Amino acid sequence: MGEPLKLTPMSDLHFGAPTAWRPRLRADVDLLVVAGDVYEGDIVRSIAWTAEVADGRPSVFVPGNHEFWGRALEAELDRGREAAASLGVSMLDGQGWVEVGGVDFVGGTLWTDLSLNVVADRPIFGRQLGEPVDVRGAGIDRRAKPGDAVRWHRRIAGAIETALAEAPRGRPRVVVTHHAPTALSLLERYRRDPSAAFAASALDRLLAGGADVWIHGHVHHSVDLVVGGTRLVCNPFGYDGANPDFTEDLVLELPDPPQDAPVASVP
Repeated sequence: MGEPLKLTPMSDLHFGAPTAWRPRLRADVDLLVVAGDVYEGDIVRSIAWTAEVADGRPSVFVPGNHEFWGRALEAELDRGREAAASLGVSMLDGQGWVEVGGVDFVGGTLWTDLSLNVVADRPIFGRQLGEPVDVRGAGIDRRAKPGDAVRWHRRIAGAIETALAEAPRGRPRVVVTHHAPTALSLLERYRRDPSAAFAASALDRLLAGGADVWIHGHVHHSVDLVVGGTRLVCNPFGYDGANPDFTEDLVLELPDPPQDAPVASVP
């Protein structure tokens, strides 16, 4: 067996004004994965930042919900695809497996299916989604509604499920989303609270689907668990570096399994 591939994941930088701060990747890192929420309302700048930090390495980017704030989602995705293609960044948006640097990736923003709103008589959303994201299309121009988030979620979740059902192609398999696929990524005090529906979905079955690693963002605390045989990792910076456990030089080795990540049972 050859040397394992080395991947650095990060997310939730939440830069406001332009910033000169750039994390310094370890010299032996092969791949950079950025799981969203770099700049608010500017997917192009977020992708450009990813390319700069990667510094010639292969890189993967998934937009977070904040990349779409103040924008129309469909138009911003188009801008993102164009920028990613020109800058050599692989942007995931439900297109099935994408081979990057010897690793198969699949994913997208994910959003949520709202299924973790466990208190039926306490609606988590009103008529609006609670996110300043617009929906535009033929005869449509309005603020996003909860049903839009569910629709966006089903598209990405379906693409991930379809990809995981395919036979492995002899490369490590990594899923990247912005939102979390399971309540196990949340702090324990929030897992049974309706607010969990903002951050995560009940996709625990997919964590037993044969991926080596599932990287996500959105929650602003670090996560490193093994769920259903998949290593679940979140390495968020947080607003102004608020996450004390953010690791600038975190490295995941593929395809070797982690030796020290705690194992969580699938509910």
